[in-house]
Amino acid sequence: MSEKKLSISKKTVLIASALVLAVGLPIAYLLWTSNQEDTGAWYNSSWLYRRSISVGNPGSTLTNEDVLIEYDTAALVTAGKLQSDCDDLRFVDSDDSTALAYWVEGGCNTTTTHIWVRIPSLTSGGKTIYMYYGNSSATNAEETWTGKFYLMKDAACDSGWTTESNSGGDFNLKFPYPASTFGTTGGSSSHDHGSASLTTDSYSTGSNTTEIAGNNTTDVPHTHSVSVPIETNSSVLPPYLDMVFCSNNDLVIKQNDVAIFTSSVSSPFTQFSALDSAFPRGNSSYTGTQGGATTHTHTTTQATTGGPSATTYCDVGTAAYIPTDTHTHTFASSTTTAGNNVPSYMTVIFGEAGSDTMAPSATIVMSNNTPPLGWTRYSALDGYFTYGATSYGTTGGNATHTHDVSLTSGNESATYGCVIKSNPKLLQPRTHSHTASGTTGTYSNNPPYISTLFIQKKTSQSVTVNNEEVPNQAPNAPSALTTEGSTNPTGVTDLTPE
Repeated sequence: MSEKKLSISKKTVLIASALVLAVGLPIAYLLWTSNQEDTGAWYNSSWLYRRSISVGNPGSTLTNEDVLIEYDTAALVTAGKLQSDCDDLRFVDSDDSTALAYWVEGGCNTTTTHIWVRIPSLTSGGKTIYMYYGNSSATNAEETWTGKFYLMKDAACDSGWTTESNSGGDFNLKFPYPASTFGTTGGSSSHDHGSASLTTDSYSTGSNTTEIAGNNTTDVPHTHSVSVPIETNSSVLPPYLDMVFCSNNDLVIKQNDVAIFTSSVSSPFTQFSALDSAFPRGNSSYTGTQGGATTHTHTTTQATTGGPSATTYCDVGTAAYIPTDTHTHTFASSTTTAGNNVPSYMTVIFGEAGSDTMAPSATIVMSNNTPPLGWTRYSALDGYFTYGATSYGTTGGNATHTHDVSLTSGNESATYGCVIKSNPKLLQPRTHSHTASGTTGTYSNNPPYISTLFIQKKTSQSVTVNNEEVPNQAPNAPSALTTEGSTNPTGVTDLTPE
């Protein structure tokens, strides 16, 4: 009897062992793998979702590389997974713990949100980084930027944008002038050249009588000095087209906004030919008609010379005579030669957006400060005004200009006399004229301007946003426990109960 009981006990032990192996090992494996995932990495348990992002790099390792992530944040907001202002966005490096600097270019809650992320070291072949979201209590952690984007428009500024070219605005009746800093003003819409200081030609013509009562007289060649006032011209503006200038802290290019390109215009832009052969100038409204001119002249006013540089003398035998010759000439008002209005320029291609869009890579816009990520100052335009054309990069114009002045005086009757001690004078009239020519002073060609930063959008390495992931969650506590489908059953004979 005891042997039989022992035999049953062994059988029971074997069955129980098999049951442990059959049921326990899978459970143990699940617990182990779950523990492995929990310790694998999740940036912070306060964030409910993440997506891995594959960033390519076909070249050598890049340092502090800005990459552009385009994503539909509006869909996440609608699903309740992201704050409407994107405050809970976070980006971490491939170690899934090192936070990365990021900046949202055009605002959140859009179907195509542009987010720039800086990767300290983007290794050759690329790497994986992570985007986290889903934390309703998180505060904004993106890079701070308080600057403005400026775009031109051939219509009124859109809602949410500020008009910068109205009376009193930074760009009112001013031309943007590419420079390293914003806000310096200068130039002029009109000017004069003061006075031109000229010297006449030497006297060599006139109606002369060479003998007076048997006395010979000799004419001495001479010149005169004259200061010729150059009157102010009404306008010295180069060819221009008045445009409306608009600003915003976030950059979503609106329909009819005008930006700059260095090669072919990107879709949905088309070339804005109204600015061809013209400089953009800020004004409160778009006129559609070019103004200004390529050249200008000035009027000179009437001017009188000083006395002659030398006088005549008389020779009467061996007697000594004193010359007395003092006279002036008058120049009538005249017109200078033409001077060039066109300042130093570089041709650019202006493009107008056919619909609302995010700025394509390599787009150039204006700003008062370079954004923290994704954009770089475009210094190639520094010192040149932007001049519309069908191709980029041709330079021309001049920083300064002068004018030529050429005048002829009227015939003046000069009285030449010779005096010998206290004897009576021997007088003889002399009639002649002079010409005078020269160049005005140098004057700047810069029209009224405001120095402006021109910035260009970077081109990003390839980026792929992968599927959404959630962290491993602890299971809910079991309830309504049953065995073989019954609550606390008795008389269970199944050796593998469920």
